[in-house]
Amino acid sequence: MTVSPRSGQFSAQRRFDYGRLVGVFDTYVSTGRVDLCCRKRGGGGPRPCCEEFVWLSAAWEADMGERGLAPATREAYGRVSRGYLVFLEDRGIERLGDADGASVLGFLESLSPRWAVSSLFWVVSDFRPFLRFTAHNQRPGRRDLMCGRT
Repeated sequence: MTVSPRSGQFSAQRRFDYGRLVGVFDTYVSTGRVDLCCRKRGGGGPRPCCEEFVWLSAAWEADMGERGLAPATREAYGRVSRGYLVFLEDRGIERLGDADGASVLGFLESLSPRWAVSSLFWVVSDFRPFLRFTAHNQRPGRRDLMCGRT
């Protein structure tokens, strides 16, 4: 069923469609209902909770939007940056000023069980612009100006 009748070769699209069809049938057998609603994959990952990190994440999203980055790029950059902020929160750090270079390395190391070594290059590539953004916004008074405070 995953071989194209036209080419006789393996078809990733047919395999994906077959998997979706099996999922619909399995759900019907177990629940008696057919769910055909559209769903996005993932969901963007966990989001930070502390005030400074929520602000930083929103400011980063706004900055990427202002620069006109593609939606997929903003999603990838945002997912990695939010992952780092949640990583810091999990370690009891609630201010970016309290994080150091070791926290960046610890975050990347925490990803290694879930990511292939060859894919970590892309994570670092997606993470680097956020680090530049935070370095730029850690200058004295910068957050107050961006938040409209004087």
